[in-house]
Amino acid sequence: MKTSSDYTQLCRLLGELPGVGSNAAERMAEWLIHHGPRTELEVVLNGINDAGVCPGCNRLMSRSGCSGCGQADPDPSVLLVCATEKDLRAINDATEFAGPVFVLHGELSPSRNIGPAQLQLDKLAIRINEIDPPCVAIAVSASVEGRATAEFIFRKTGRSGQSGSVEEVIEWLRSRD
Repeated sequence: MKTSSDYTQLCRLLGELPGVGSNAAERMAEWLIHHGPRTELEVVLNGINDAGVCPGCNRLMSRSGCSGCGQADPDPSVLLVCATEKDLRAINDATEFAGPVFVLHGELSPSRNIGPAQLQLDKLAIRINEIDPPCVAIAVSASVEGRATAEFIFRKTGRSGQSGSVEEVIEWLRSRD
C-alpha cells in the first residue's frame, strides 16, 4: 500500500526537528491529522509563515516587527549576546536588563558544521560597531563550544567584556546595578 506524499513529507519534516526520530514523527503526524485542532494548527502555520529574523538583533520576530529593537532608550553601556532565545528569556526574567541584544542561535561547532557564518558573526560585528558599547556580555554554555564562541567574538571584534553561563551573566548584570 502506497502512502500519501503529503503524509510522507509531513513525517520527514517533523523528523528533522531536534530530538524527534522517525517513529515519533509518524506518531506526531497521525495525531495532527486525526486529532489536531484545525484552528490552532492554522495559527501555528501562519506564525511560521510570518516569522523571520530581525536584521538588527538577530532575534526571531513576526512580520509586524522586532519586539526588542524598538524599545525606548536602551542602555548602550552593555551589548548582551546570547547563544539562544531561551538564554535571553532567562536573563530578561531574572534581571532588569534594558540594553541592546544579539542572539546567535547556536555556538561554534566544527563537528556540526556550525561556523561564524551560521551564527551571523559578521552581522554581530556590524551591530557592535554601530552601537559601540564599552562592554559586551556573552551568555553561552559552559562547553568547549560555548567558551570558544565567546573567545572568537572577543578576538574578532577587539572588544572586552564578560562571558559565561546564563547564570554567571545574570550575576554579573545584577552586580552592575
